[in-house]
Amino acid sequence: MKIPLFLLQLVVLVPAVVFGENVIVQVATYAKDSVVKTATSCKQLWTNHQKCNDIRKQQKSFRDGCIERWESQGAPETRKELQKKASSIQGGISFDDYIFLQKGKEDRGKVLNMVFLMWGAPRFLPYALWFNPDLLPSTFKNDAANADTTYETTAQRFARERTVSILSTLANLERQAKTQAAGGFLSSLNVLGGSAKKNKQTTLVAVYNQTKSLLMNPLQQEDIMQPFRSLVYKNEPFTRAEQKLVGVPSCIVKGLNQAISGKPASGILNQLTPHFLVRGAFVNHLRKVSDTDDFLVQAGIDLESIPSKLLHETCRERMLYGNCDTELRAQLHEWLSVTQPEQEHYNGNLARVLLMAYYGCQSVRSPSIEPTLQHLLLQTQQPSPAVVASTPPKSPMGIFSINK
Repeated sequence: MKIPLFLLQLVVLVPAVVFGENVIVQVATYAKDSVVKTATSCKQLWTNHQKCNDIRKQQKSFRDGCIERWESQGAPETRKELQKKASSIQGGISFDDYIFLQKGKEDRGKVLNMVFLMWGAPRFLPYALWFNPDLLPSTFKNDAANADTTYETTAQRFARERTVSILSTLANLERQAKTQAAGGFLSSLNVLGGSAKKNKQTTLVAVYNQTKSLLMNPLQQEDIMQPFRSLVYKNEPFTRAEQKLVGVPSCIVKGLNQAISGKPASGILNQLTPHFLVRGAFVNHLRKVSDTDDFLVQAGIDLESIPSKLLHETCRERMLYGNCDTELRAQLHEWLSVTQPEQEHYNGNLARVLLMAYYGCQSVRSPSIEPTLQHLLLQTQQPSPAVVASTPPKSPMGIFSINK
């Protein structure tokens, strides 16, 4: 079937008149930009990989120096034992280099996932990238999406989304504790899960009462972890389920994960994603935060030497807040102090969850944060004496427990 020439001209000329530009030119420009972006991102990915190798050489040289020093001091261990001991030593590189290594590690994992999808499910790949753009390595991301806009800066956007997430989490926690909705819709379909649902409800009520008590009686700066010592320390090893935060209510895990990401909670994927996937991603984030904390402490990094941009990213991952670098460095120093284990059996994941929740709630009511509408509403509220009198006792016993 032949298409008349005037129809082709109509298809080209009408959009040019209406939109001011030729459609063919737009398509060609988009294709060109896509090819250039892909080539540039791949080249940058390879450059980053080479830089990561150079940083690893610096680490290896530092550890080899430690081994030689131990041998010269007459260490009784064998060479293999000394190498194993040195592998856990953090040092020889700056904090910037360490973060660069971690991002390079994440990018390599994403590249492998992309290769697997292209080989095993090529038709599924476009939809996976559409619904989850974070599958792409960092070099492919659009920096303009996280840049400052006319209406707000990046820090203001993260503060706004964090406030919304914290308030939504508190509302969900209270609703589930009051309406016996702990198990959700799927749990209600299980006629044999009455005992598990009752245990979840008991945990939710305990968490709700403790949260209410802490909000009414804010902790002092020097005893942030004091009410929770019975939760993060034990006389016996923590189980795998306890370390994986199985006993923490799902609304808290989801809310903290959403607050850290700084992205709106809208979207059908956020509603349909199973909780074990959300919890797994959050536990991976806590592991990365824990590794970074260990590096900062073991390498003796001076917090004053951390650049401002990297400082804000580091504090954002821990729900720390502040209007200036001085406040952020003070809170990061406090974070590193209270997260160091004092006993052998220590649940670092749960300790960091409690601290993130504490700092998140404090940031919502902090006068040092540039106020949003939610901040202004909360800062003008004063509790009545009747509410204060009805506050439950300040005891964390029994919360976040895993009922078998």
